[in-house]
Amino acid sequence: MNIVLLVPILVILAIYYFSLRNGLIKKFNRVEQAYQNLEARIQKRSAAIPSLINLIESHFDKKDKTLLELKASVNLFGSLDGKTSRSGGSQKEKLAYLNKQEAILSLLKQKLNKLSKEDQNFEIVLATLNEHEEQLSACKRSFNAAVSEYNIAIESFPSNMIASSMNLGVSNYVDDEKII
Repeated sequence: MNIVLLVPILVILAIYYFSLRNGLIKKFNRVEQAYQNLEARIQKRSAAIPSLINLIESHFDKKDKTLLELKASVNLFGSLDGKTSRSGGSQKEKLAYLNKQEAILSLLKQKLNKLSKEDQNFEIVLATLNEHEEQLSACKRSFNAAVSEYNIAIESFPSNMIASSMNLGVSNYVDDEKII
């Protein structure tokens, strides 16, 4: 009689375990997919920056600190992305890069706002920058939503025990000012 009751209970527990495990895997994969989308958006913005620099160099001093930092940030992402080195950077390094480049672009936008009154080309450049920033912001929101859902799942009982057995850890959020 005990075996008759024990088998259905074990089957139910196994189904519950595997449904929790599969749910964690889905959430982990959503975070990875959202990160890949964010990284692709960063690459698109980084690819647009050299042409932007070429356009505005004629109006800025070639040794302008903001331009030099912007050029360096594009080169840095190339090395983090594995384009100029054999090993790509970690997710945390790339998110830190994102924040640094956004700070530099913010300074550049301030300078361009002053010049946009003089030259209509700069209005186009500002519009392009703003479009990249809006798309990047949407990717960040998507990434943070996936990270939030994932982190809640791996910190909640009983899925936290399964996450621990799978060596899943908390993911970092990306923020406009810092990495949390």
